[in-house]
Amino acid sequence: MSTKTTFKRIALVTVAALGFGVLTSVAPASAANSVMSLGNTSLTIVGDGVTNKGFTSVNITDDAGDNSAITNTESLTATVIAWPSTETASAVNDILFTIETRSAINTFAAATNAASTSPANNPGSAWIGNNSNGGAASAASAANPADLGAYWFGIRTRAGSNAMDKGAYTIRFRLTNSSGFITSATMTVNFVTSAADSGAALTIATAGTFTSGESTTMTALKSVKATLTNGVAGGKIQVASSTTAIGIPALSVATWAGTTPAVVDTTAEWQATDTGTQVTSSAVAGDFYSATASDSATAWTSAADGVYGIVSAVGTGLSLTHLSVAPYFRVTYGATAATKSITVLNAASQTATPAVVFSGAGALTATTPFTLPLTTKTATFTVSGATAGAAY
Repeated sequence: MSTKTTFKRIALVTVAALGFGVLTSVAPASAANSVMSLGNTSLTIVGDGVTNKGFTSVNITDDAGDNSAITNTESLTATVIAWPSTETASAVNDILFTIETRSAINTFAAATNAASTSPANNPGSAWIGNNSNGGAASAASAANPADLGAYWFGIRTRAGSNAMDKGAYTIRFRLTNSSGFITSATMTVNFVTSAADSGAALTIATAGTFTSGESTTMTALKSVKATLTNGVAGGKIQVASSTTAIGIPALSVATWAGTTPAVVDTTAEWQATDTGTQVTSSAVAGDFYSATASDSATAWTSAADGVYGIVSAVGTGLSLTHLSVAPYFRVTYGATAATKSITVLNAASQTATPAVVFSGAGALTATTPFTLPLTTKTATFTVSGATAGAAY
């Protein structure tokens, strides 16, 4: 073998070795769960001293921003860390926790994977993890079973405790991820026996126009919505009416009008819902509109979020007319009321005769469409034979 040939073979082997090194890549490490957000930062539960359970969620995402169940090397804990100033340190045990699973829009049950979750109604604290996969306790939409990472906690008062009407308790949630990094966030919970003490705040928003006699429904362009909070930004109110579902406060709705305001359309003529019910067409139901045939993702997130859809009850129509004095919606909860002024049109009931006249310099008025030259700066639209206040 010649020296030249030997050098060529050595060079080829070296290049091949270098090429192999360039093509080889190291698989990235799995993303750790690093971001935690709370479904509520403040929660008020209106109860009767017996069925005082409320619900709150903790949402976990990984470094990539995707929903993610905690792994077998991670944990999530909830701990009472502060209580009303009138109580002693033993008040930490006034609050009981249960890890919940969510099987439908508003259906919950105590988690059954006991190896990785704290006991039901555990005083003062709760946990998910304990060297077992917490995914089994993670809430999942029925339409998106792989969308894990929303963990639910049931929160209630201990029987015979002093938690009712005492003030706010502070709960700290803490996520310890697979790298040992700890993320913490806090929320307050307040238990009251009367809606009048809930700190309720209401706002009303309307879209579209309102016509006398019509059934007020929810569409893409028309809606009436009311938002209920506990007076704190992002805070919510729940009614402790069930151990397996979030108790949704009932709002009262009516229309008022007149120089001396009086009820025109009574509470019985309205539905105010916050159940995650979807409206896809002009139907008398629902608290959110979506053209998607089955928008379960929005249904799950909108249920019990404090934003109510307000529509007419079946078979009823708006009694207000264009002659109603200062008409408005009035929504109440507990000792709180909110109002929203509206404009009401008459339903189209007549046809203009003779033909419409569109006058202006150089205007063509014989037929529609009416046209004006660019030099015309003003024009007048009139309808002959019209009755004042009637819609055409």
